[in-house]
Amino acid sequence: MSAGLQEKLARLGLLAATPSTASAVPPSVVSELPGRECLTCCGPVWMHERRFVPGAAPLPHGTRPLTSVEKALLFRRPPRHGAAVAFDIETTSLASGAGVNAFLVGLGWWHEGVVVVQQWLMRSPLEEEAMLASVLATLQRFTGMLSFCGRGFDIPRFRDRLAMAGRGEQLPVFPHDDLAPLARQMLTGRMKNARLASVEAELLGFRRVHDLPGSECPREWFALQRGQAHRMAAVMEHNAIDVASLFGVEWALFEELQQPRTPATAMLATVAALEAGEMMHAQRAANVADEILAADSAGQVPRGLAEQYRRARQRLHAAC
Repeated sequence: MSAGLQEKLARLGLLAATPSTASAVPPSVVSELPGRECLTCCGPVWMHERRFVPGAAPLPHGTRPLTSVEKALLFRRPPRHGAAVAFDIETTSLASGAGVNAFLVGLGWWHEGVVVVQQWLMRSPLEEEAMLASVLATLQRFTGMLSFCGRGFDIPRFRDRLAMAGRGEQLPVFPHDDLAPLARQMLTGRMKNARLASVEAELLGFRRVHDLPGSECPREWFALQRGQAHRMAAVMEHNAIDVASLFGVEWALFEELQQPRTPATAMLATVAALEAGEMMHAQRAANVADEILAADSAGQVPRGLAEQYRRARQRLHAAC
């Protein structure tokens, strides 16, 4: 296979990278990227690490890891032990298919009171194998995942790339808590849209300044392929904030659940407590929900949640 054809196939995502095909990145491009080059058994990959301290954006003061019981209450599931990793990717397109590359993967986790975010950047399609191997090795350390729209976007796109590289069976199968559906339920009527930036503004009081929109990230990666890296730092900053803020949003959603201020949140708190088997907590939440509904009968509530709440009230009445 000629070098030209090999490069074209790699750019289309149809050729997995190997150490023998990995190409050097011009020093002038490397100097503009935050981070450092890491050599792996599969070739080189670019890695960057950041640390975010609670009290500094995007983590509000008081942000902390939720306990397994608190997570169970928030996500309405049985308690699970172990550490969760936040997951977010940037891709060359919002579509799906063999030609869509995940060129940047960000992972985040709590460590000694701070959120550590590590990012792997595929500077060239020929570095994909090294990036995938590094990310998979890191994921092995965790027992759960946290994301925003990860179930419908990030994980399927990442799994596609693993399959193309012959690693489709290597993605750990562990529980996945997606914050997006929960945020939409709890914040009904309080936001113009359900994007992560809107949730951050509503819950964390954090508004991104000079943030590069996610829709522009693919264009900047293609610019990198032409040797223009001056905005890739902004892409990496966007991704790092996406990852770190998940822990702030998770914490803030739990606080909302504990002290509901809207009909939707109060109803959700009742249903969540009942499903977790916390009858006393469920009864208190139901009382709060009744008070809020009496004062704000016009408050917006998702139809499905209203039905869940009606059934929860029936169970509570029967238990009494």
